[in-house]
Amino acid sequence: MFKGKLKLSVRLKIIFLSCFLITFIVASLSFFFIRREVIFIKTHAQEENITRAYILALDCRDALLANDTYRLHQLITSVSKLKQVMYTIILDDDGKVAMHNNLKEIGKTHTDSLGTRAAKTEEDLVQYYHSPESLHLMDVAVPIKTGDLQVGVVRIGVSMEALNDEISELEKSVLGFAIIFIVAGAFMSILLSNRITRPITELIHATQKIGRREFGTKISVSSGDEIATLANSFNEMSENLQETTVSLDYVDKIMKNMIDTLIVVDPEAKIKTVNSATCKALGYKEDELIGKQAAAVL
Repeated sequence: MFKGKLKLSVRLKIIFLSCFLITFIVASLSFFFIRREVIFIKTHAQEENITRAYILALDCRDALLANDTYRLHQLITSVSKLKQVMYTIILDDDGKVAMHNNLKEIGKTHTDSLGTRAAKTEEDLVQYYHSPESLHLMDVAVPIKTGDLQVGVVRIGVSMEALNDEISELEKSVLGFAIIFIVAGAFMSILLSNRITRPITELIHATQKIGRREFGTKISVSSGDEIATLANSFNEMSENLQETTVSLDYVDKIMKNMIDTLIVVDPEAKIKTVNSATCKALGYKEDELIGKQAAAVL
């Protein structure tokens, strides 16, 4: 346990507070920026793949109705060659695989949760899947319709690896800029604290000199703010003290060199000041008389 409180200078308090505020603001802005960009990237990817699936649905509708497997295979192959496309599936109205980029899957019914929901969808559907092998997929399903009649479903599975890499690069870039801003902010806070506390430090040193009777001490501040006003008031006070002290010293010298005896007493009749003539006349030293009752020596 600490026996006393940790004392920090004004300069350190300004630096710590400024750094905290800068870090908080930069971190908050970075978080919201990354979140917004991630939403934008994912939304754009969804829209792109939904559009791709709708185009395939329009192209394969007639071939599906005519059970033209050759044409269906051509269409699926063209889509499957696209970058990051993991699989392309065309389901018939019974939910069975009418065509697949893996021909071994034709005629099967996918009973997994993604496949079941996709086969039953009547509108565009986007699902995400994480495999045990850490494979991250976006599964897009859109209905194949002729008029109001739904005759099948198109499914496209897209790897999220490239998308995740893009998000990761974005996070690294934002983090790098955030660190630069925080370091720059810390440097600026140090400069600001020096600018604010330097006049205060000079003022402290000047008051210490005044305490040592170095009257006339002045400080120079060119900021033009409240600290400058305080400095000007201090300089004015220092000048007044110097003038008053010079006057008092002059009067004191006159008193010390007077031929006639002179005793100055306070309201309680105690001796405060005596001149040399008084000490000679009474036979005392000055320090022996100071503080004594005047009646005791007169």
